[in-house]
Amino acid sequence: MAPISAFDQYLEEDYKVNRIDDSLQTFTSVCSNPLLKNVHLVLFLNKIDILQQKIQAGIKVRKYITSFGNRNNEYHEVSEYFTAHFHQVHRKNNADRRRALYTHLTSVIDTQATQDIISNVRDSIFRGYLQDTSLV
Repeated sequence: MAPISAFDQYLEEDYKVNRIDDSLQTFTSVCSNPLLKNVHLVLFLNKIDILQQKIQAGIKVRKYITSFGNRNNEYHEVSEYFTAHFHQVHRKNNADRRRALYTHLTSVIDTQATQDIISNVRDSIFRGYLQDTSLV
């Protein structure tokens, strides 16, 4: 789980490290862990409601994430940008392409949507295991 609304925040223990960068580093550690090489991954990019509020309030992503460049400071563009970065980490650490990554944009306060996503994730994982064991 990575809170993509934290693009304008820094770690309390190291005020130079952006929270998004920290989440990407943590995700890199998960993706590059040899023990998880054959495990399908589920990534929740969380707190999209707060991300939307910040963007509507006029907070510019490029001020905190310089690589965002001159992209439009709109929710869809920002969420796609962060999603692409996490997917890039996964691709880089999944050379044999055996491990799937399921990514979901979530807001835990939207309980119905969260329940639906968790149910879909459970079904996807179950189907994946059935395919891996050649039962389907």
